[in-house]
Formats: sequence, structure tokens, C-alpha cells
Amino acid sequence: MTGIENAVHRLKNLSPVDFLNLGQSEFVYVRPTQHDGKTVFAVHGANGDSLFTHETRAGAVVTARQNNLHPLTLQ
Repeated sequence: MTGIENAVHRLKNLSPVDFLNLGQSEFVYVRPTQHDGKTVFAVHGANGDSLFTHETRAGAVVTARQNNLHPLTLQ
């Protein structure tokens, strides 16, 4: 079995709980939200927990990266 086949096999056999936790400590998502009548950019962990907000999308992304997180943007 090649390395890729092995990885695919492991991913296909993850339990629902393991799948939910996959990447939880590495990936965050950024999305616009409203706070006090203005748009801010909320950063959430992969599990949906709110981590912080920032006034700009760029600021949210930079702050996430400074904390060794990999931001993904949702629109």
C-alpha cells in the first residue's frame, strides 16, 4: 500500500468523533458578522468555537497566522 493509499484508508475509517476533531487545533475560519451595528470579522475554531474578532478581514487573518493557525475564509 502506498503512502497515499494508506492515508486514504485511515481517513475513510475515522470515527465520526475523530473526523469532527480533525484539524481542530490547526484550522480556523473567518467570516463577517455584525457587532454593535458594524461589520467585524469573527475567527472560529474548526469546531465552531468563537476565538476572537477583528475590525478587518486582513487583521483577522494576520492574527490567526501569528498564532500558528491556518485561516480559511467563509463568505
